[in-house]
Amino acid sequence: MMLRTIFILLLSCASVFSIAQTASNNTQQGESGFVSNELFIYMRAGPTPNFRLVGTITAGEPVRMLQREGDYVEVIDSRQRTGWIEREFYTQSPSLQSQVSELSSNLDLLQSTRLRLEAENKTLSQDLNAVQTQAKQLNRDLTEQLEQVSVIKQEAEQRDKMSQVQWLTRGAIIALVSILLGFMLGAFARRNRSRNSLM
Repeated sequence: MMLRTIFILLLSCASVFSIAQTASNNTQQGESGFVSNELFIYMRAGPTPNFRLVGTITAGEPVRMLQREGDYVEVIDSRQRTGWIEREFYTQSPSLQSQVSELSSNLDLLQSTRLRLEAENKTLSQDLNAVQTQAKQLNRDLTEQLEQVSVIKQEAEQRDKMSQVQWLTRGAIIALVSILLGFMLGAFARRNRSRNSLM
């Protein structure tokens, strides 16, 4: 009877040691994680429901895992409290609450960026409109200048033509006067010769 009791005790110790060894091998001490998306969960003093409650942890709160045992995980929370929570409530992914908070912050940032870009776009549109208006005015001014240059060229060409006509007219008049003078002088000379011959 005594030997049987000792054998059972040794077998129980071996089983406990084996379970502890397995839990130790599956544990990564210091691993960071989060409490999953329940409203809050209970922390217990040990890895079974029979242990007393030592507090609660709010959903999404970051925790650091110390070890695993069965269906429970030993964690330390942001207030440096140590306790065991059910393994199903432990996750390495951020909770939906923290993701929503982060997404909300990102959305606020994107909205402020959008507003800033819209303001810059409005300013650029105003600048573009001003430049386009100035370009239209410069184009009108250039057109007027080209029209004035064209008028001045036409006036200069007309003056050149009139000047040429005037020179031709003056030359013709001088030539005609020269011919008339020559004819008159010739006629006068002939008359003088005929008078002298009569005398």
